[in-house]
Amino acid sequence: MSLFPAAQRGFSLLEVLVTLVVVSIGLMGAVALQVSSLRASDAALQRTRATLLAEGMIERIQANATSQALALYNVGENETPPLGTGRWPHIACSAACDSSAWAGRDLWDLDQQLQRRIDGSVADALPLAGSCIAIDGSQVSVSVVWQGSGGGDLAVTSCGSATIPSGRREVRLMSSVLPQ
Repeated sequence: MSLFPAAQRGFSLLEVLVTLVVVSIGLMGAVALQVSSLRASDAALQRTRATLLAEGMIERIQANATSQALALYNVGENETPPLGTGRWPHIACSAACDSSAWAGRDLWDLDQQLQRRIDGSVADALPLAGSCIAIDGSQVSVSVVWQGSGGGDLAVTSCGSATIPSGRREVRLMSSVLPQ
């Protein structure tokens, strides 16, 4: 004789269904966490790219701080950023270039990097990227703006506000420069 009646053996269909629901909810939570993690990783990668571009431009300005070059670097902070359009003129510069030519070359290079132009193709670019540069005396401000995912603007200046409809993100770096 058995201690358990036949009706008490195994799992009921209701118990199995409840278990499936609980496991499904847990898996959906894990998938949502993974998607959120990927979005955060992408946002961090974009911010890192923008920071490196702005930092590189400040270093170029500091290395070429003649009054003529500073006047060219000072493209302003506009609602339509002057850099990032792909229309900045290319200046072929050799070792014998003056500071103004190097400044033009630096601005062209930043314009291309904002679009990540590699051999004529766009690869891995910041969406709708642009840049503004303002120089006031010895104070240099470089802003890199782009369209990030999600709503709302996270920007402190008007740079790019006319060209980026929503989700405007900005990295703004400031430094001092000693004119040569």
